[in-house]
Amino acid sequence: MPRLKDNSMAYREHTQPILKDSIETLQNFEFDLDASIERIAHWLPAQGPIKDFIHHNTLHAVQHYPFHEGVAVAAKIFGARSYLPLEDYQRMYQQGRIKSAAIEWAIEHSGCPQQQHEKLRETLFEQDDTGHYPPVSLANHGIRTTWLTRLEVNLNALVHPVLFRLLGNFLDQGISRWSLPKNGEHFWDCVLRLAQNSLLPLYPLNEPEVSELLFETPDYVIKACLKKNSRRRAALRTIPVGNAVGPSRLGRDGALSERGIDIPDGTRFIAALHNTSRDEMTYFDKHLLAQHPVPALHAFQQAMKKALQRNARERCRWFELGPQSHSNEEAHEHVIERASSIFEPRPEYNHSNNLYAIVGRRALTRDLFMDRRAFLHSYDPQTDAQGDIMARILSAVIPVCGGINLG
Repeated sequence: MPRLKDNSMAYREHTQPILKDSIETLQNFEFDLDASIERIAHWLPAQGPIKDFIHHNTLHAVQHYPFHEGVAVAAKIFGARSYLPLEDYQRMYQQGRIKSAAIEWAIEHSGCPQQQHEKLRETLFEQDDTGHYPPVSLANHGIRTTWLTRLEVNLNALVHPVLFRLLGNFLDQGISRWSLPKNGEHFWDCVLRLAQNSLLPLYPLNEPEVSELLFETPDYVIKACLKKNSRRRAALRTIPVGNAVGPSRLGRDGALSERGIDIPDGTRFIAALHNTSRDEMTYFDKHLLAQHPVPALHAFQQAMKKALQRNARERCRWFELGPQSHSNEEAHEHVIERASSIFEPRPEYNHSNNLYAIVGRRALTRDLFMDRRAFLHSYDPQTDAQGDIMARILSAVIPVCGGINLG
């Protein structure tokens, strides 16, 4: 029981915002690359990628704290549940495994003022509806997630495919299929050489704005990026992102026109991914929109955001631990937490209660509430005189529905 309160107190002590509104700060900020690397190094393994297992303390960066405080800091950063849920401790108290004397001792040594001891004691026996889920953390709710949800900039998608691959090859122990660095070559110089000599364009290193920076020093580039990103945050505007394919010719002189499908010249195709567990949309290849802006994209993204929140609320009606309120925002926060919860083997459950499928024109079911129990597959019988399309649809619908029910 004392551990629980020590953890809570340390947690409160480390909830100060990590980011500050920063244009002013950056103007008076002298960037020290060596000091930054030294600090960041504590959060990274001491060795590069290896083919044989060697133990490394993943909590190395918090080992200078007292035990419970270090665990609380790590939980805040990595999103791990560091102790049992409160109800488990309450159950052990009811079973006599935790004694009243132990609770009194813990309260006495908690550092809480004497006049607040009774209030602290009451909180130990309150019902806890959130203890099943990991705490809000930097890993799951920090800078990357904030940029994704507020600015619609996917930092993972921008960084992982390029930087992590290059680092993996640069640091390998000789087991890579090809050798990236030359003897004595620094990583920055290696990236510059690769960008200059690659036979294929390596995005974003092939972009003019980025390729020019490769000839600068690393600390200059970092400062330039920080200033640019600070202006982006200060603008507080939604950045339209997506894979924009320009006015399509498919509807005029392509294969689709031969089938009677006419796509207007102004049609744009935007590549996006719907995360059905978190009910979030990720729009890809924002750099392609610079040449061909899509004015209607922002309105579409806002409409999708509302639709995803409503979808999350419908899903939460079937979740035992889902919020009971009518707030779409609370429901959306719950499905995001559920998606990263390690004890949920199937966090999505979008179709877990399906009962039947309706194959036909969507006008048949428009404005009907079927409580998420029906698969709705669009179908126009006027274009399927022989029933071939219907046969293909049913060959997929039946095993899919059956498989979900059996699961």
